[in-house]
Amino acid sequence: MFLIPRLLSYDRTKKACGLVVLFLIAFIVAFSYRGPQSSAIIASDQNKFKLSFQLQKSDEAKFSSTLEKLNLPQSVKQGIQFELDSTSSAKLAYASPIKAKITFGKDTINFKGTLTRNQNPSIAFENIKIPASSSAALMESDFRGFLKKNLNPGENLAFWIDKNVTSNLGEYLIVFGQNNDYAVIFKNGNINFADLKNIKNGLGESIAKEETAEGITLILLKIEGMEKTPAVFSQNGWNYFVSSAQSAKDLVSASQSGGQEVEFPALPQKENLSMVINFVNKNSVLPPYFFLPEENSKILGKITNFKFVLAGSSFSGSFSVK
Repeated sequence: MFLIPRLLSYDRTKKACGLVVLFLIAFIVAFSYRGPQSSAIIASDQNKFKLSFQLQKSDEAKFSSTLEKLNLPQSVKQGIQFELDSTSSAKLAYASPIKAKITFGKDTINFKGTLTRNQNPSIAFENIKIPASSSAALMESDFRGFLKKNLNPGENLAFWIDKNVTSNLGEYLIVFGQNNDYAVIFKNGNINFADLKNIKNGLGESIAKEETAEGITLILLKIEGMEKTPAVFSQNGWNYFVSSAQSAKDLVSASQSGGQEVEFPALPQKENLSMVINFVNKNSVLPPYFFLPEENSKILGKITNFKFVLAGSSFSGSFSVK
């Protein structure tokens, strides 16, 4: 699904792990390309990847300043070699080489580039309303892997997720609220909530319990080993899988009271989209369920906002740095 590779030591390679391959690709490449003469490219070489730079002299000072802001060593100018897990490595190798261009505004960096090939399917989508408190919003075709990795749900609940968290439209992942809870939002008119009551814990008790919030039935899931109690519910034709019961209630309340909401992805529906990412850094802390290595979290924590759109083999976006 979406994995970010670990930024490696600059004189050796290590195994990579994390969130959103394309996020890091766009992030690093964008910082390194300015003007028609300067360039950056990610290429594959024997199960490893190399990010290489060709910079004009007039661009080197700006690039050096950017590295300083990100607490990255100046040796990055000589390139970075990195590895990925086998699944992500195959996807990135398929898309390589990856090239990008960038323009610098007063406060914003805009980038645009191309993949050699795009393995991510194009998806139909609808613009939806999400809480204005959302710090991250993503749209792609499938978030089942994300849910199973975070919930450690056991065989029966994992099977339910595989069977029911599906949609003919794009699916949405938002991170919102003071506690950085998340919700996966999707359309599936055939979702079977009743089957959740048949899933038992180690004591033979159902993991599902119904509760009502402002006329909406929430199904609370008691998952062994989890501090929070996730909840699922349907509202206005959409299904929600939320990381905590309280945040599920907050979503219901905000929707029914007409609370502060924003539109996402806020793009024309004719777009041939594969992925959309919006990130607004509200507290410099990325939620642990993004599984970022510590050094990546520190780097991304210096970004104030980030937007990324993948459409066909082309990608574009913008971001700013503190």
